[in-house]
Amino acid sequence: MNVNEMPSSSTRPSFYDAFVKWLYSSNRSISMFEEAPLSDMLTCVQLLQDQQRLIDEVSRAFHSIDEPKTMLMEMIEIFQPCFCHPWSSIRRLSLNVLRLFDPHLSYIKLKNEDESRTVFSILLDAENTPATMDTYRQRVAILRKLKYGSHSRYLPLNFSNELLENLILRFYLAQLFDNFTLLWPMVAELVESYAYGLPIDQFWAEFGDVLLQVTRKIHSFETLDQESTQLMSQFESEKQIVPDYFSFRLQLFKLLGGFTDVAERRTKILSPVLIDLYRDEFQPSDNSSQRTEDLTSNRNVEEAPESVEAENVQKPQRYGRKRTSKALQLLLNVFAQFSSAKSVFRESEIREIYEELLLSSEPELQKAALNCVFSYRFKFLTPYRENFENIIDEKKFRDELVRFTIDEQNSVVEEEHRLELMPFLMRLLYGKLQAHVATRGQTKRAAIFRYLASCRPSELDVFFNVLFRSLSGIFDISKLLNLSSFCETIANEYKPKQTIPLRKVQR
Repeated sequence: MNVNEMPSSSTRPSFYDAFVKWLYSSNRSISMFEEAPLSDMLTCVQLLQDQQRLIDEVSRAFHSIDEPKTMLMEMIEIFQPCFCHPWSSIRRLSLNVLRLFDPHLSYIKLKNEDESRTVFSILLDAENTPATMDTYRQRVAILRKLKYGSHSRYLPLNFSNELLENLILRFYLAQLFDNFTLLWPMVAELVESYAYGLPIDQFWAEFGDVLLQVTRKIHSFETLDQESTQLMSQFESEKQIVPDYFSFRLQLFKLLGGFTDVAERRTKILSPVLIDLYRDEFQPSDNSSQRTEDLTSNRNVEEAPESVEAENVQKPQRYGRKRTSKALQLLLNVFAQFSSAKSVFRESEIREIYEELLLSSEPELQKAALNCVFSYRFKFLTPYRENFENIIDEKKFRDELVRFTIDEQNSVVEEEHRLELMPFLMRLLYGKLQAHVATRGQTKRAAIFRYLASCRPSELDVFFNVLFRSLSGIFDISKLLNLSSFCETIANEYKPKQTIPLRKVQR
């Protein structure tokens, strides 16, 4: 077949034209595909109906090439977006194309093993095995053939192992898109083998890229665009599946917990992810993090219930409060296991996040942030770790306030530790004060205020600065010496577009 025999331009995308011309070109270069959007590529697949046309084109092209290995390397780079694609049909398409190269490659002949067992055929068998209660173990058994260390037996001779190892790793990560939880821990074991087996730069080039790509998907709130929806209709078995990038990212964070020593060496990638997760996703969905509110907007007091719902529909509903909190908690758990907290990239910003999350009303986030603080191994804080953990625990909170005394006569805190320890304790108590407990809320608050009565004046200043931090963004509290000056300042400087959130006033 030559270029003139291709379908008319009115029925095929530009990517298809470029791809077929590339197949038959004597001077091929993948640069023409570097800027090609994945949507063009998927639209090409859509028009291929049962995918056979693309496979036939590649098969025919073998008659006009001299170096199949070179072409395979280029093809792997072109199809890279398909290897960790949410839809199994796209992954199978790429494997069907790449498997055509097997007859032109040399493999090690294995005893008691089917000679057709190659890296592409193994991955294709795994993709063709559904993740169900009856077959998921069979799928994992197939994938385990390519576990790092065993994978080399199935790689072609005299070929770039790095390219194929990256391909395997991306296919492993793609398994986490399948909504079958029993499969995930077994996939985690396989990914971990590559985390420790591959050179760290090679592993993070792939894992980091997948993590950043899924984060961009979430931040841009991408789901299924019109082209992708049309494409999905070509694959009946997956017609109703919408990629859950939030769940996929949660699984990536859980994976990091299995090789935190590897993760610690690449905080230049992880620190920006944590900072963006906190600032761009968590804070907009966290009412306690909202410093100001615009009272001149269309909402009014009479529509309070509706306004609350409308407010939640903006950014909180976009990301999902619970899922964002869970993602933040999992990533904090990774940072908490780092052996050198002070060496983390952008450490000052990361530590500021830790301290802000100690103010959270969610015990799980408070605990995760506290564990991160303990990773600094402060001498003034480490001896009291159990006390702090009991304060966070709702069941042990009241009893711990009795045992962990801080008054002048019976204080269990050493005097040399007190100055640096108390700010952390004040933050934890503020978070417990904000926590909503329907039946015991008033008695809990009373217990906290009784406990604060044992504090020194300078320590209470720390608590009040935290308590009234919302005002600090609107007024300079240090200049408000009396009630008269405070009222005068409000009259002169009050801005209805930048006032204290009404929810905080209500509390």
